[in-house]
This record gives sequence, C-alpha cells and structure tokens, in this order.
Amino acid sequence: MTSIICVLNQKLGPKYYERSSFGSDTGYCYADNQSRILLVFVLANGVQEPIGIQESRAIAHNVDLLLGDPSGLAFFIHYLESCEQLNLIKFWIHVEGYKASFGEKRTVSSQKAEESLALLDARNIYNKYIDEESVSSISFPRKILKKVFDKLSEQQISSDIFDEARDYVHDLFDSRYFKQFEESLFYKKYQLQVLSRHCGLDDVLHVPSLLNAFLEFVDNRGDHNCLQFLIACHTFETNYRFLSDKEALDDAMSIYDKYISMQAISPLKIDDMVRRTMESEICTVSGRPSQMSFYSAKRVCALRIRERYLRRFVRSPGYHNYLIELEADVHNTVSGIYFQCRYSATNDEQSGYYPNDAERFNYDFCRNLAEVDCMGRYHVLYDDSLAVDKDRGPSRIRQKLRKYLDKATLKEEEVALEVARTIIADVQNMVEAGRK
Repeated sequence: MTSIICVLNQKLGPKYYERSSFGSDTGYCYADNQSRILLVFVLANGVQEPIGIQESRAIAHNVDLLLGDPSGLAFFIHYLESCEQLNLIKFWIHVEGYKASFGEKRTVSSQKAEESLALLDARNIYNKYIDEESVSSISFPRKILKKVFDKLSEQQISSDIFDEARDYVHDLFDSRYFKQFEESLFYKKYQLQVLSRHCGLDDVLHVPSLLNAFLEFVDNRGDHNCLQFLIACHTFETNYRFLSDKEALDDAMSIYDKYISMQAISPLKIDDMVRRTMESEICTVSGRPSQMSFYSAKRVCALRIRERYLRRFVRSPGYHNYLIELEADVHNTVSGIYFQCRYSATNDEQSGYYPNDAERFNYDFCRNLAEVDCMGRYHVLYDDSLAVDKDRGPSRIRQKLRKYLDKATLKEEEVALEVARTIIADVQNMVEAGRK
C-alpha cells in the first residue's frame, strides 16, 4: 500500500474541488484555470507517504542556484516572459550553450569545421541579442558592445567572447529580476511544486513560515539552541559581505560567546577540536573573521536537527498546513488576476471601446507568444531559429536548452501525462453529471 503525492503543472478549465480516486487510493483534487494542481492521495487509514528529505536545499534561494535548477529555471522563464524580458534568459542560455561547445573534444580534421560553426553561432548570437537594430536586442553598455564587436572581428574565435555581456545579464538577474521573482506568483508555484515532493533543512531556514512552525515543533531545549545557532550563522553569512571588519568581528564574537565559549549562555555540545578551529577562523591575522568560521559546528548541529526532527516535521500538520496555505495563496492570486481581467473587459464593452487595428495586432502578437494544449502543456510560439540547424539536426544550443529545462522531468513526464488524462476525464465526467 502506497500513497501518492504528485504535483502536476496542468491547466484545466473552470475550478473544481471534488473527491477523486486513483486505483485503491483516494483524495481531493483542487484545480483552477491557471494554478498548479496539488494532488494528495491518502490511504484509507489516513497515513500519508512522507515527503522526501534532502541533505541539500530543494529550493533555489539565489540566482546562481536558480539558473542551475531545471524546475526553478522553467518558472523563472515564465516570469521573465510575463515581464517581457524573455530575451535576457534566452541570451543567457544560448551563451551557455556556445561556451559548452568549446569543451567538446575535437579531432584535427574536424577542428577547422568546428571553428567555422562556432563563428557562425557567435555571429547569430550577436545579430539576435547584441546588434542594436535587432528586435530582440538587449540594452548593453557601449563598452560591452564595442568589446564583443572587436572580438568577433578577430580571426581566432574564443569561448569568452560574450563573458562580459553574460555577466551583465547575470547582474541584472541578481540585482533586479530574482528579487521580483521571489515576490511573484511564479515563485509561489515553484515552492509549492518542490516542497510538495522534497524538503531540506536549508529550505526550512530560508522560508519564514516554515521556520516558525519548525521552531514550535522542536521540543528539546538543547536542540532548540542548535536551531537558533543555525539561524544566527545563516544571518551572519548572508550579511557578511555588507559588514565592516569590526561589525563582522562583533557579530562572530556574539555568536561564539552565546553558543560556543566555555561560559556560553546557550551552550552547544561541541568538542574541543571544533571549538579551537572556530577560534582560529574568527581571530585571523587580518582582523576580519572568515565567513565560514562556524562551518564545523554548523555541520554537527544540522546533522542532529535533520536526523531527529526533519522527517517527522514534514509529516506534521504544521508542514502540510503551510502547503495548503501556499496553494490557497496561489489560487487567490490567480482568481484576483482573472477577476481583474474580466472586469476590465466588461468595462471596455460597456464603454464602447474597441481596439484599433494596430492595438489589436499588438495584442494578438503578445497573446500568441505561447499556447497551452488540451493537456495543459505549454508550447512557446516565439522564434527559436537559433536553436535549430536544419542541416545538422539539434544544435548544441538546443541540447543545452533541453538539459536545463527537461532533464529533471523526462522520467516523470509519461507517468504525469497518464495521471493527468485520468484526472481530467474524471473531473469532466463529474461536471457533466452535475449539470444533468
């Protein structure tokens, strides 16, 4: 007997909240027009299969982790598309594919041909994203434009030709778009999808709602001190680059005095070797403590908390209440957007406003950037000619794109589609029966 927790990124018709069945398991299915579906199938005895525990984080908490996470990157792409900044992520992916092609082993006979293809790829990237006359052009600083153009004019093409431009886009992601992404509906959907399957201790420490529930869940005083120590270390490491030498030393000594020293107010069970290592990392020759001063003690505390509490916590009502609230938040946000769009359309009809040809063309163009088929699968309709070479089949850039977006879900795709077909058929039958 097993229960199933599956999160499907499907888009159904009107909203439903009906009891569903799958084999011998039963549960409830909530769906709306655009939000993600969270299906929790529970056994007859009420025991739910535990969510997977990961030693590392499951959620990407910074832009570098996000760009390396296929699931998170897919949501980030949807977010950038909604901001009309899709060309930024397309440029980044294409440049990553271009750089990866230089890591391939080449024979002497094929080296010249490969260099010609690399030059062609570089020119295509330049024409599509850097040339100021291109419709997909990115507003790079003049200095970067000149350097890329000069390198492209050289006889020997190199892998670092777009590095400065890529770093510029990365800085945009880090300073502007990732922060906005974290506050968006897409990030909530991403959290719901990932945390419904896996959870790591770092995820709990990074999500305030989960952390509050976890603090209440940890009942042992010594373990509570371990958890507070982990929170203090996380805050210290996050703010480290913004602190002066004196501020960093003061913060490190505050943590040391409270949890590590022989006179600690909330002492941790740390052996002498670990304590001496921390002391040498805090009291350095430069006068600035190392950012990783508490690394050894963190490992000990994290292992203790993970083994004693995390698996039980993800089975607790507190964790699942968080998922329910997150799903409701996603639904309410989508419903608000849907109502606003309907209200705006109704007002336009009542006021007798109808778009002119130019406005209608722009609307249709934006609307047709992508489509969703009857199974809720998302298909882009924008030009991806750079990723396709008719003579050579799938290009290196297309392979890189698939690596980022599809690798983590290829094995799940077939099962997910079959489950989706079953669910859609059941829901449609129930709706038809209700109408009759």
